[in-house]
Amino acid sequence: TGTKPAKKTPMHSSIRANIDSAKFNNSSPGDQEKNVIIPKTAVIHMGVHKTGSTSIQMQSKMHTNLLKLDGYEMPWIHNKEHNRRNSTVSFLQNQVHFATCFIRPSQSERRAYPCDPDLLLHGLSVKNGLFVSAETFDKIDYEGVDRLADYLNSHWSKTIIVVFYRRFYD
Repeated sequence: TGTKPAKKTPMHSSIRANIDSAKFNNSSPGDQEKNVIIPKTAVIHMGVHKTGSTSIQMQSKMHTNLLKLDGYEMPWIHNKEHNRRNSTVSFLQNQVHFATCFIRPSQSERRAYPCDPDLLLHGLSVKNGLFVSAETFDKIDYEGVDRLADYLNSHWSKTIIVVFYRRFYD
């Protein structure tokens, strides 16, 4: 007697349809041998002040190569100006100049750190996963969220937004 194949449920069909329709990155030959499909993923850390954003940013700077091994890059890595002035200040400012592209021009942060459209273009040149962490995202309004969603949906099949809430009086 043989075993019956598992009955396909609507959920299985839905999962398969999502996998088939998603945009995937160029997986390595090892991944193809294992039948691993890795979606292009954008991770955006909206670092509310006093929630460890600077630590996350400094760790991501220190471990750029490890992030790249996991398929994640930051848009300023492709920015020749950033590579020329590879200092902590320029690294943190690049994150701010990326994030301010999605907040209102009237915000004081946008005037202090103008949007750098080159960073948006460099972000689109990231082949696999995008990683961005910026405190400035805490100034984003609903229109900025729509612009950010349009930007991310144009290139990545999956987006993860990370926000940590810290009670004011803790």
